[in-house]
Parts: sequence; structure tokens; C-alpha cells
Amino acid sequence: MMRPSIIQLTYMKRYLVLVTLLTMLLGVGACKKKKSENPLPVYPAPSWSSAGTEKYPFSMTAVVQLPNAMQAGYTKEDELGAFMNGECRGAGEVVMVGNNITFYVMIRGQAAEEEDIIFKYFSAGTGHIYLSKKPVEFTVDGNYGSADQPWVLELEPQQ
Repeated sequence: MMRPSIIQLTYMKRYLVLVTLLTMLLGVGACKKKKSENPLPVYPAPSWSSAGTEKYPFSMTAVVQLPNAMQAGYTKEDELGAFMNGECRGAGEVVMVGNNITFYVMIRGQAAEEEDIIFKYFSAGTGHIYLSKKPVEFTVDGNYGSADQPWVLELEPQQ
């Protein structure tokens, strides 16, 4: 059996080092690719406004808060809207309750409204829009949450 020469050993070491480096680089690239897969879309600021009283003469109020995890990212440019059938029926007004970001929303509708209300939250800091997981039923003169017990929204990103 023949022993490899020093030249052959040198080439083998170089080959192993090269293969190891390429494997490491490909591995890092694969990790970066996985993180960036399916990124959230970025939206321009929406400027949501409430529907008028002539079209929707009845109303209800909602007092809602952002989830704790989203409180720190709030900016004055963020927006919250209440939507029925894709139409903005109420825009949130921000009021600080203690250290929490709280939105007061007057939601407009018809007396026999059957569509559910979905809240949308726009984060200006990220450009992402989040949707409430639980729809709310429109009730004439109804209340959803209160100043003492605001409803904490469960939000998920809009894809």
C-alpha cells in the first residue's frame, strides 16, 4: 500500500477546507433565505375615516386597546379603523388610559345591519396592517369595551 505524498496531502487539505467553507456559506445563505420567506407586505398610511351619518344613522361605541406586545411600537401616525363589509365605519381616536394606548371608536351602521365588524390597525413604524381575530356584532347604541375595561384586541398580520 502506498502512502500519499506531501503534495497530495496538501491538495487534500485545501480541498477539505474549500468544501467546508462552501458548505458553511451555503448554510448561512439558506438560513437567511428562510427568514425572509413570506415577509409581511408594507402598506402606505391609509387615512381611514368614518362613514357619514346620512348613510348610516345608527351607531355603537367601541373602546379597545392594542395587545401588550404592540403597545411599545405605537406612534402618533398609527391608525385604527372599524370595518364592515370592507367599508370603514369608524376611525379610532387615541386616548392614553394609564400607560396603555386606548382607541375610542364610534361605529356607524344601519338598524338591521348583519355584517360583523373587523378592526384594522395600521402600524406606521412597520407599515404593516393587522386584523382583529374576533369579529364584533353591530348593535344599535351598543358598547364594546369601556373606559374602565377596554377590550384588548387580538391582532394578526394582514397578508
